[in-house]
This record gives sequence, structure tokens and C-alpha cells, in this order.
Amino acid sequence: MKNQDTADLLKRLSAAKDKGDTVGAEAMLRALVERTPGAFKMRLAWGSALFTLGRATEAEAVFRQAICISPGWSGGWMKHGYLLLALRRPEDASLVFQMAYLLEPDRAKIVEGIARARAECSDWAAAEPALRRALALNPRNGATHYWLAKTLQGLGRLDEISGFVLPALSLGCNVLLKEFHALARHLAEAGLPAEASKILKLLVKMLPDDCDGHMELAMVTKQIAVTEGRHAHEPSLIPQCPAFAPMSMTYQDKRTLAAHAPPFRIFAQLTTMSFAGFIAGHVFAATIKQQFSNAHLTMYFRPDRPFKEDIVALNPYIDVLLRPGESKPISLDHFELDYATYAQPLKKSDPRWYQNRRSWVDFMITSSMMSDLRLMGFEHVAKLKVPDARVAELSEQLVELGLDPNRWFCALHYREPSWTYVKPNWLRDGNPATFETVVHQIIRQLGGQVVRLGHKGMTPFAPVAGFVDLSEHSTLLQAFAVSRARFLVNGASGPVTLACAFGVPILGVNAVDIWGGWGKGHSILMQHVFTPEGYRISARRAQEDELISTQALSYLVKKRGYRIIQNSAEEIMAGVRVIGDETADVAGWRAQADQTLPPPPNRLTWPPPIAMPWRLLEFPHLAPPGPVIE
Repeated sequence: MKNQDTADLLKRLSAAKDKGDTVGAEAMLRALVERTPGAFKMRLAWGSALFTLGRATEAEAVFRQAICISPGWSGGWMKHGYLLLALRRPEDASLVFQMAYLLEPDRAKIVEGIARARAECSDWAAAEPALRRALALNPRNGATHYWLAKTLQGLGRLDEISGFVLPALSLGCNVLLKEFHALARHLAEAGLPAEASKILKLLVKMLPDDCDGHMELAMVTKQIAVTEGRHAHEPSLIPQCPAFAPMSMTYQDKRTLAAHAPPFRIFAQLTTMSFAGFIAGHVFAATIKQQFSNAHLTMYFRPDRPFKEDIVALNPYIDVLLRPGESKPISLDHFELDYATYAQPLKKSDPRWYQNRRSWVDFMITSSMMSDLRLMGFEHVAKLKVPDARVAELSEQLVELGLDPNRWFCALHYREPSWTYVKPNWLRDGNPATFETVVHQIIRQLGGQVVRLGHKGMTPFAPVAGFVDLSEHSTLLQAFAVSRARFLVNGASGPVTLACAFGVPILGVNAVDIWGGWGKGHSILMQHVFTPEGYRISARRAQEDELISTQALSYLVKKRGYRIIQNSAEEIMAGVRVIGDETADVAGWRAQADQTLPPPPNRLTWPPPIAMPWRLLEFPHLAPPGPVIE
């Protein structure tokens, strides 16, 4: 009975969390802790719920109890430390974080806590090295960038501040809006209006309706102009803020529309867990933004896969990032327009949701709308880009791993059943031995190099000069390698979209459908389809009869006695020679893709037409022997 009661409580707890019902969740957690007093993590969750409800004293007592139960686990000390920071007790927090640090010295969140505690005590000299170490452990933490900027202010090194504020804003840390305004004002008052201007320009770009930001930007712009003698001093200042434009005039007066038209606001809901789909979604949303000379892109995604943050870093078109891990999942009701005369339809955890007009969206795209098949309907498709600041470091990593910077290389990927996040798939999983043979032949016969993409757990290949295995390295390093590759040889698997996103030609092998992404210069080798009577159906006949799809092949094999045979190493090499000849102008590492575009059309056709420009390759003399249906 006790186990049944516990299971019921857990079910009710999950339901309360899904609804955002913190009061209900706290009650369930309290009941669960009473049933299992030694449940350390459950007690920590209860403390967090109490703190969210404003019951800080009770929360601290619960955290202390959790630490007593499991003093050797750093997470309890860390949560207690952040609670003390929120209670404005930085000295106490510093001591607690030190205990967590002794247990886990390389955890970025703990090092950041130590640094923040010292910064809030105005111990800037101790805060700076701790913050720099926290950044080394987690360079994508916007809050750490902010606190380092604040520390530099305390140390009087004002000319270095914008170098950390700009990344903080780019990483989505615009929840510290007042703090960034204060930093900009401090720089302006200290005689550094140009540095203040850098911060404010990025701030109003990300938040175009931030009236305070526009006012302060107008002030520092005027300050710079007066200092340089380009503008006479005026007794008052009127900023130009898009939020001030009267909506009634916007639609009546073309001059007002031209001068004050707000950006075309795009909200992309990219909640797919697919590697290929996540990349394609980023390119799709960026392409929509690219259609307009004045557009603003908000990207909403769940950070539920380790590759996602690295892919996000490749998209230079994003203005605002929203992660439900940092706030509650967004309901469609939050997009109800908010006017001053009405109550907000739903209370949002971010109080600036309505102030920043995130509810005002011109075009909302869901994951299913961001189909890569529709990308070919656009005349110019956006390209992802490896951040300039990371190029030298990533290049050095490839060279250190053995890649010759003076010789061309191709990227290689095929699917294996060992990836944590995808089930084995007999149609798509490749034979490692075939691809190892291809690696050796590309190196020995064509004089190239090969970089393997993938994941931990892939079948190891025998070491050979010219082969670099990136399967256990970061997604960002693998993406960089693809962007510099002469071409990609790819099995029926998601990294094909990485090459599409960088404009790199692809040879798709072991294909089970004629889909393969977007772009030009791509070719496909289909798997071989045999009838129950032993006849091989030519690739072109299979395409004409619409047999080439995952659904069709799965049905034919499982229910109708058909069989399929994957491409041999000889077939793959024949395809490699074709695509190698077509990319002969790439003698070394590929140059970064050209991002130059013509003026945007400032219009959008929906739905875009579907197109599949892939070329179907077939080498009959290398196919499995037997009678053929042409």
C-alpha cells in the first residue's frame, strides 16, 4: 500500500509540474519526504519549491537537512549557496560554495557561485580569477559574462567591460536588463560613451521595444556627437524608439510606416529531438528572417540533447533565445496581445514577456512547418556559420589530431546502432567494415584525407595516416570539419544536414529514400531492392514506381518478401570519384561559404514549393549480379 501511495504521489507531482502548479508540487514533495525521509534529491526539490513560493526560511532549513543526509554530494551545498545569494548573504554563501568546491572543483556552476559571492562582497580581486575559470569551464554562460563585466567595473577597468557584456547579451542573458542599462550609464558617465553605445545598440537590436534602452542610446549618441563637434548641445533629448510609433498612423501614413515600421517578428518553435531536424529548423528560421530587411527572430528550443547548444552557436540570425529549461514551457495563450487596458491573459515567469512584446508575432513557425523539403522553394537559403572567434582554435584542434592543413579532406558519416538517442534501424544502420575500406581507398587511391563524424561507441577503425576520428569530439568541432571539407560521404543519417547548412556537396550512400536535404551539387546512391523472385529493381525504376521511401521499403521487406542490399565499397568509391571530380577546385581545406546576398524581397510566399534537386547515381556494372527490372 505504501508503494502504491508513493507512486500516486509521484504521478500527482508530475501533473502539478506540467501545469506549473508550484503550490501543488510543494504539497506533493512534502508528502513524499514524509514517506521517505532519507530521499536526498526529493528533499532538495522540496526546498527549491519552497524558495520559489517565497518561503525562504523553510527552504534553507530543508537544504540543511538534505546536506546532513548526504554531505558528500556537491549538489546540496551548491543549491544552499545559491539560496544564500538570493537572500543577500554572500559571505555565508561563499563558505557554503567552498564546501561544494572541495567535493567537485571542476563544476562550472560551483565555481560561478564562488565568484558571484566574492563579487557581491565587492571582493573584486578574488572574483575575477574565479569568474574567468568559470568561463573556461562553461563559455556559454551569459550570467558569468555579466558578472565578469561587473567585476571589471569594480576594478576600474572600464574599457574591458563591453567585451563581456556583448557575449552575455548574445547568449540570451537579457533578463538582467536593468543591470545592463546601469553598466552602460556608468561607462557613459565615466567618459566612455562609445563603449556604452556598443552595449546599447545590441540591447535595442535584441529588444527593439525597450524604451529605456533607446533613450539611453540616444543620450550616448548625442554625447558622442557633441564631443566630436558634429552636433550642437541641446537642452533636452528626444529618442527615436520604434515602440513610440502610433499604430493608427503606422497603417494610415506611408511616411510613418517607412520611418517607424517595427521589425517582422518571427517566432520559431524548434522542439524537435532530431539531429537533422534541429539543424534544418535553424536554417529554415534563418531563411525566413533573411527574406526581410528588418526582421527579428526568437528561437524557442528545449536543451534536451547535448548537440543542441553547439548547433545554436552556428546560427548568427538569432536575436532572442528561449529555453524552457530556464523558464516554464510557453503556452499558446501567452501570444494573446497585451494592452494596457486589459489584464495579462497568463502570468509569465519572465515579467518582461509582455513588456518586450514577445507576444507580438508576425509569423510563428512550428517544427513541422520547418521542412527541409520546402527550403528549396527559396531562391537563397541561409547558411550557418562557425563563429569567427572559434575558427583558429578549432583549426588547431584538427591539426593536433593529425589533419594536414595543406591537403584536401572529405567528411564521412554512417549510422551505427550505438547512439544513445536513437533506436537501432535495420534499414539505415551501415556496415562499419565497408566504410573502413572506403577510408583506406580515399587515402591511398585519391590522395585525400578522411574525417569521421559520429558519436561515442562507434566501431573503432585501425589507425592510418590521413584518417582523423572525431566521433567522440564535440558537435562544434565536427561541424567545423564539415564546413571545411571538400565533400561529405554520408549514410542514411542526420549529419547530411550539416553539409547542406554549410553549402558542402554531398554523396548520399545506402539511401532509403530520395530525400537528402537542400542545396545543389548533391548525389545519391540508393540501396538495392530485390523482388521475392530474385530480380533487382534498377534505382530509376524503383524511383519511378515510388518504391524508394522508408515506409515502402519497410513494408516490402517485412510483409512481401523483398530484400535490400547496401552499397558496396566499390560502388561508394565510384560515387566518390564522381563528386571528387566535380569539386576538384578544392585542393586544400574548403574556404568558408560566401554569405553575400542580394537585397531581400521583403515578402514571403507560404507554403514555399517543394523541390528535390538531388541527382540519382547508379553503377550497374558494380551492382549485385542477377536479372534486372529496368
